[in-house]
Amino acid sequence: MGLALLAFFWPPRDIKNSRWFTEKEAATSTLRYENEFQERNTSVGLKDILRALLNWEVWVFSLMGLLYGVGQASSSNFLPASFPSSDLE
Repeated sequence: MGLALLAFFWPPRDIKNSRWFTEKEAATSTLRYENEFQERNTSVGLKDILRALLNWEVWVFSLMGLLYGVGQASSSNFLPASFPSSDLE
């Protein structure tokens, strides 16, 4: 818990206020940050949704996630029942 609080409050809020960067490094990282995170068109339209739904990779990864959950639950529920107990009384 203490490490989490330290990690939340100790890092600087901004690149310019960082005590680990020199002025040149802070200016360079600020410039790189501004170039990387420019405002972009983030609206999602019907065309984007259809493109995602028609992509085969989406379906493969969804099926893998579903089959992992089914396999995990099945083995923990039914595996003990498939091996008889060794209590022969």
